[in-house]
Amino acid sequence: MHDGDNGTTTPTFAAITNASVVFGPHDATDAKGTEDPRVAYDSNTGVYYMMYTCWGDQAQLCLASTRDPTRPDGWTRHGLAFPGEHKSGALLIREQPPHYLISGAGSIYISKSDNLLNWTLGDLFINGTLWYANPPPHM
Repeated sequence: MHDGDNGTTTPTFAAITNASVVFGPHDATDAKGTEDPRVAYDSNTGVYYMMYTCWGDQAQLCLASTRDPTRPDGWTRHGLAFPGEHKSGALLIREQPPHYLISGAGSIYISKSDNLLNWTLGDLFINGTLWYANPPPHM
């Protein structure tokens, strides 16, 4: 909604309904919730890729993709990025592979992929950040 001639826009809000949710838990992988979505757009293919933390029995990094992020039925879930407890992933999509995934909490890893769907946990990049799933005894 425009607020007159000054070109500003006031957002409008509505109650959240089942119809307005475009992504949420769907099976045992994320039965306790989905969080920390990070979306990157591949301009070569017109596909949006989302890394998100899926909470089942533990925090795991999951991947989904879509051509239209506003449609609830448009998301394809690709499952875990890699096995094990892991969270918080940000994609760097390049014109040509390799593409990069920077992920983790407490310990940060850099992983590579040639196709954005298949990832193997990469090398440790930074260790000892402020978030620890299991803090060391000195904290």
